[in-house]
Amino acid sequence: MDAGWPQTIDGRWIRWTAPQGESASVHFDSFAANARPDTPLPTWTIWGGNHIDRPDWTLRFSTHAPAELLQDLTFELALGQGVQQVPARTLPRPARLAEQAPPYVPPPPCRPDSPRSR
Repeated sequence: MDAGWPQTIDGRWIRWTAPQGESASVHFDSFAANARPDTPLPTWTIWGGNHIDRPDWTLRFSTHAPAELLQDLTFELALGQGVQQVPARTLPRPARLAEQAPPYVPPPPCRPDSPRSR
């Protein structure tokens, strides 16, 4: 990656980790990439959060993932767009009504006017 993300190779894994202060990483699994085409193993793993063992979010892709999709995702991460923290929203509380609504009064029971004929 040309975004200043350090690359490490550890056995079957090639990892690109975001610079300090960012919490995202891209992993390539060379074993999965060379496995049978129908393997369920993810070839690419993109994650964000404090640690890979407990990420806030994870995206996993097979060898069939379009290169353009991977390129767009990693581009967004490299620019810092994918790791921005969204501030927690607080829902506005509904305003209290000045007056209490009148209690519910059920309608009177229906009484037939005439006996039913069968």
